[in-house]
Amino acid sequence: MKILIVLLTLLLTSCAPKRDEDIRPAPSGSQSHEQAVIDGYAWARRVHGRSIMTVADTSSMAPVLDSRTVLLVEPSNGTDLKSNDIAIWQHNSGTLIVHRVIEVNARGYVLFNGDNNHGSDGWVAPEKVRFRVVGLLFSAR
Repeated sequence: MKILIVLLTLLLTSCAPKRDEDIRPAPSGSQSHEQAVIDGYAWARRVHGRSIMTVADTSSMAPVLDSRTVLLVEPSNGTDLKSNDIAIWQHNSGTLIVHRVIEVNARGYVLFNGDNNHGSDGWVAPEKVRFRVVGLLFSAR
């Protein structure tokens, strides 16, 4: 009976859909996610104007970022961004989106794309940009 339960459990877990961040996880750190958040807040208190954010479980930035990643951020108006920066912009719906900068045009509009997305987010007005990522804290899997 125990063997049947073990086999059934293995079958069910192997058939369960896997999230992209489980298949292609971001780097892993040695500390818990809670400790990474605490360390991030300690950093933000020491450096004026800085804050932390966490990543939603969307897999759009896999395998660079996943929901275990704590982002160390500073305010940005988009004019300080360059290609390959990771930044956060606010969609018209109010959702904050963490994606990579592909290009910044002469008018200051920013072309964003998630590393794991096939298409770009389109050109984003500089006033929609909220933060630039200046550091990452990875927590243990």
